[in-house]
Formats: sequence, structure tokens, C-alpha cells
Amino acid sequence: MRKWLFCLSLGMAATVALGNAPQPATIQWASAGTFSQDCVRVGDTAYITPTLAKSWGWNVSLRGDEVQIATEGRLFRTATLMDRGTRYFDLSESARMLGAYTEWDGDTFRVLARVRNIDISEKSAAIFSTINTKATSFQLKNPDRYVMDIQGAHLDESQIKNLPAWWRVGQYSKDTVRIVIEHPAAINVRGDLTKASREFTLSLPKELAIEPAKITTPIQPRIDQDPTSEQLFTTVGVPTVVSDSATETVIKIETSKALSSTPAVKYLSPTQVEIYIAGARLTDLLRGELKGSRWVNNVMTSGDNAGSFFQFDTNKPMAFEAKLSGNAIILRLFRPATSGSLVGQIIVIDAGHGGSDSGARSGGVNEKSLTLPVAIATAKAFTDAGASVILTRSQDTFPSLQDRCDIANNSGANLFISIHANSVVKANSRSGSITFYHMDMSIGKLLAECIQNEISKASNIPSLGIWSDKRIYKDSGFKVLRDTKMPAVLIEMGFVNHDFDRGVMNSKDFPAKMAQAILRGVKNFVGEGK
Repeated sequence: MRKWLFCLSLGMAATVALGNAPQPATIQWASAGTFSQDCVRVGDTAYITPTLAKSWGWNVSLRGDEVQIATEGRLFRTATLMDRGTRYFDLSESARMLGAYTEWDGDTFRVLARVRNIDISEKSAAIFSTINTKATSFQLKNPDRYVMDIQGAHLDESQIKNLPAWWRVGQYSKDTVRIVIEHPAAINVRGDLTKASREFTLSLPKELAIEPAKITTPIQPRIDQDPTSEQLFTTVGVPTVVSDSATETVIKIETSKALSSTPAVKYLSPTQVEIYIAGARLTDLLRGELKGSRWVNNVMTSGDNAGSFFQFDTNKPMAFEAKLSGNAIILRLFRPATSGSLVGQIIVIDAGHGGSDSGARSGGVNEKSLTLPVAIATAKAFTDAGASVILTRSQDTFPSLQDRCDIANNSGANLFISIHANSVVKANSRSGSITFYHMDMSIGKLLAECIQNEISKASNIPSLGIWSDKRIYKDSGFKVLRDTKMPAVLIEMGFVNHDFDRGVMNSKDFPAKMAQAILRGVKNFVGEGK
């Protein structure tokens, strides 16, 4: 059956392009993966190039101001968009035509297969989805379970009906649907899951149709089962609180076997810490209160066959440390040693460069002329909030890097904040703000996260997040972060040689906006904010 789609006329497409400039986007397509090249968004509409679609196996051909697409056994047309000489087509409408589930997660456009039906017969089960997706399976014991994870998928719960009580189907993570068959005969369930497909078929043993309570004799494994493959992966248990005090919570996550390396831990926000355990699998989801902790409000788990995630929501911004101890991960969440108020705090504000050192230059703008107004506005914001402030420079002068460190150390400062603007070799190739912390310093990382989180809300410049300075200087980091004795960060407000960033940083109201964002971030860090 041929389906044709005429979404936008040429005039309508031009209006979109002129009225709302395309912005960078990331596409997560069900069975194809995640892509950040050849993707843009205009409002809530995602666009990709024909080149990207062809790499997914789509047949794309230009038809005037539209493209004709043949994929997933369907044929349709959709509108195109021209931006700076590159042609894109409407992926949002294409996904709708294919019956996919779509959602925006920040700047990521997620396209998932809808799992809409499971047909169970005496000998087999067929799982249907709207577009191609991938699946994997594994088996667990005590009790016996067959687990199938459909990746790049979204569950239409209203369509999944009349399953036996020993079948459980749920949305395991944002992009994974999990099917669990808990039954003594689950050890003999088989399925060919080697290829991406819109239909997966499982071969079911005849005993699976019998209620588990009525099975009185042991089920013998099929001869073709590999006895060594029952559990080659690590499983992780429920987090428990080891200790809790007025300043910290220590959490233990037990694993079925010792891990070879400490798992990755990062901030999702100043009050959300995520730990990722590669190669580990959860048997059940966890959402709710973490009993025994005065600092953790909620814990949530998710995962896929590549690994498992734990998200801890705290009631105040917390620093973290993670280590291994036998068959367990120990996660320490702790508050910085502050009074909880800016009153009485000594804050050193460092305007980068100055005097004979102009810093980065582009479009007739010097870095030193951008950093000083922001530093002065930030100093005023902090003094108005009750803090004591020292500026490393208040004029167009150049203190050395050592001078800046000495000012902070000799004054017994509580915090050091250095303000800069970035630059790259190729103009207009990079846009965004970054807040740096030193190496792997936990408290510095928390301060950076608190500040960057607020900067990202206040500035139109995209956020590139927080970075360790070892990404720039692997063994030493930045001197002003390395040689200061208090929590310290270095803020790169944007790129001087990016036209958009420079325009924002050079605007009249930018210093005041940045100053208030930095103030809010520090308030959150010390505990005066949220």
C-alpha cells in the first residue's frame, strides 16, 4: 500500500527557516543508535539530512521540494528545509508516518518503536513493534526467569492485555521495554534475537502454559542450553545506607561479583547524582525513598544490557566520592564545610587576563574587556548578599597567575572564582559555556556543577557542562585551580570567536545576568539556596 505525505509547501518551509533558525540537535533512533551530526531542530520539529537517513538503510530520493522515503516497508513523502546550503527533511513527521513514539529530552529527539502487541500461543509468542528495534535476552535463577530486553522501544501499555500472570511487561528504562517470564519452564524459552526487526518470535516449551503452582516435577533444561551461559554478567542489589550523619550519607550497593573498576559517577543536576555500573544488570526497578538517609529523598534505577543506572535525588547539593570494597560499591555523599550562609564568607573573584594580556580576541572584542565587567557585577551581587569580596583586579591591570593564587590563599578565602572567555582555532566551530574544576576534586566539582547549572538557565549561550581541567592539561590542570587552597572554579562564559557567543557576552545586560547566576549557584553550594 502506497502512502503519500505532503507536509509543507515551499513557502511554508521557507517561513519556518526564516522565523526560527535551526539549532543543533541529537537524534536517538530506535535500532540505529544516537547521532549528533547532520541533525537540527526548528522549534519542536527535528530534521536530518538524507545522508544520515541513508546510513540507516533508508531509500531517500529528492522530489522537487520534498523527499520520497522508502523504509520499514512503507513509502511516503515529507517536506525539506534548506539551511546554509544543506538540505534536511522532516524527521518528526517521518516518525509519525512510521507509527513511532517520539519525545524531546533536552536537545535529544528520541524516536522509539512502539511495542503494541504480544500474541501467545501454545508453542510460541510473537512480539510486535511499529519500527525495527533490537532485542537481547538472558536467564536468571532462584526463581527461574527468562528476561528479554527490547532496546529502542516504548511500551503501549493499553495494547498489552490478557497475558498469563507469570508474564511481566514494563518500561524498564527510557528506551528499553523488558519482558520477564517467571516460570520453572523459563529455562527452555528460546528466541532468535540476532537481527533488528519489527517482530520477534520466542519458542515456548509446552510446560509454560501450565500455572507454576501446578508443576510438581522439575523441568529439565533443553540439551542445547549452554550451562556456562546462565549468568556471565554481574547483578546489582538494592542500595542500603551504611551510615548517616549531619554532614554525609554513605551508601552501599552490593554486586554479585567484584568489579574490575570503580563505576562512573556524575551530576545530572546539583541535587541529582547518577552512578553507572557498566556490564551490570538489575533484576527489578527501584523507585522510592532511601530509608535511613536524611540527605537522599529518592532513588531510582534504570538500565539496559550494557549497564545499570542508580539516580540519587538529594535535598541539598552534595559532593560525592565512590570506591570499591569487595563485592560492593561504596558511594559517599557529603556536604562542603560551610556555614550555610554567605554572610561572613570571603569570596575571591578573578577577572581573567588584563593589562598587557588581552586574552582571546575576535571581532574587535578582547577577552579581558568581557571578564572585568562580569567580575565587578559579581562582586557587587555577593556583597549585597552579605559576603566579603576581593577582586584580583578591578581595572585593566595584569596580576600574574601566582599573584592571583596568593591573593586568595593569603586572605583565607572560602571560595575562588575565575572568569574567562574561551576560544578555538577555527572561528564559529564551537559554542558554549563551561565551568572547570581541578582534576578530581569532589568539592570543586560540586561548586562547578552548582554554578554551571545556574549559568545554563540565565544565558542564551549553550551549556557544555562541567569539565575537569585535566582535559586541558592532563597532569597539572590550571594553575589558578591547582595552587589555590580553597574550592575553586574557572568559568568559560562562551567562545569569543563564535559570533553568537560573542554577541551575547558583549551585550549590555550580560554582566548582571551572569553575576546573578553565579550568586545563585554559590548560594546553592553553601546551602543558602535550594
